[in-house]
Amino acid sequence: MIIRKQSLLSGARRSIGLGIILIVTFVLYRIVTTAFVIRTVEVIGSGVEVSLDESKLTKNLLLFPAQKIRERLLHDNPLLRDVVIRKKYPHTLVIEPVKRSATALLVTGDQSVLLDSEGVVLPQSEIREPLPTIIINIGTVHIGQSVTDYGIAVSLRLLQKLGDSWYISLITKHEGGLLVAKYRETEIFFTQEANPAALIATLQTLLTGFRIKGSLPKVIDLRFDKPIVTF
Repeated sequence: MIIRKQSLLSGARRSIGLGIILIVTFVLYRIVTTAFVIRTVEVIGSGVEVSLDESKLTKNLLLFPAQKIRERLLHDNPLLRDVVIRKKYPHTLVIEPVKRSATALLVTGDQSVLLDSEGVVLPQSEIREPLPTIIINIGTVHIGQSVTDYGIAVSLRLLQKLGDSWYISLITKHEGGLLVAKYRETEIFFTQEANPAALIATLQTLLTGFRIKGSLPKVIDLRFDKPIVTF
């Protein structure tokens, strides 16, 4: 009899324990699914349109797949450089698209377009300051296209790394893959096959030295193992 009573008591305890677990699980589920429901989506950024089908998204802020949605928005909107997604608890999702900005003006044939630092073609817009010009004919391009020409890629990398300290006003392409950059009155020769990191490091060293001396050469030729400088 004692064993039977102990068995019944143990079973009752298990049932009570299971019931408590079920109740706690249900309460937590209700908290997760109702306490953090997305009620407001804020899009920050003037002049930027982002299309997001909210009907296909989870309504729960805790479970919202921010990284997945960020990647999708960047894929669908090539004119965006980044998308920052923040969760403002308890009910607000904040989406901040970051537009690409123009780094250079590309002249290809009869067409002139703006490029960002990654070679994406941007819509024409008002530019407050003159941009470096790259003259390389790659045929017709369209807005949102990612330009893959290696000569343009090397040129953009050069412009980005030299920045405002060494303002390159013009880069042109000649026969044989020769690229000529213009810095003030100095012409800089290099090839589109050049190692960008080595090219930039050498050029920065040379220009720094010439700046200290107070004179610039007419030509800096970086096509060979050792730079050739002509005054």
